[in-house]
Amino acid sequence: IRLYFPSTVPEVVERSVTPTLRSGTGKVLVIDDEPLVRSVTQRCMERAGYQVECAKDGLEGYERFARTRDFDVVLLDMGMPVMGGAECFAKLRELDPHVKVVIVSGYASEQEAAECLANGALAFVDKPYRSEELIDVVAKVIAGAALHPGRVA
Repeated sequence: IRLYFPSTVPEVVERSVTPTLRSGTGKVLVIDDEPLVRSVTQRCMERAGYQVECAKDGLEGYERFARTRDFDVVLLDMGMPVMGGAECFAKLRELDPHVKVVIVSGYASEQEAAECLANGALAFVDKPYRSEELIDVVAKVIAGAALHPGRVA
């Protein structure tokens, strides 16, 4: 066996990369059945300046939204027990036809996600996502920016 190694070591260039996180204000409702995803999303959004409430399934999320209706955006997972994302989305729209919903899912069926987008969801963010991407989408949605209703991340 013969091993060949380069005679020189390639130069390593170190760069300091500090991501520019958009900061914002507003109230976000995170509806997701995965505790770790809820926790990470909550911390991510709070670090960006948002107030965050979480719900463990569609029914709890719907009930939280129904109590106050003062959320600026809802981050909604599709595949959840008790009440799935598509049903929750429809019920949220019944309560408030102008509710701002971003579908955040890794297991959503294409048909379910497409139906939600066709019925007024403002964006779809694939899991896993980068924090910066989610923060950017939320900021744009709250600001009323026109997003292409499709896979944005």
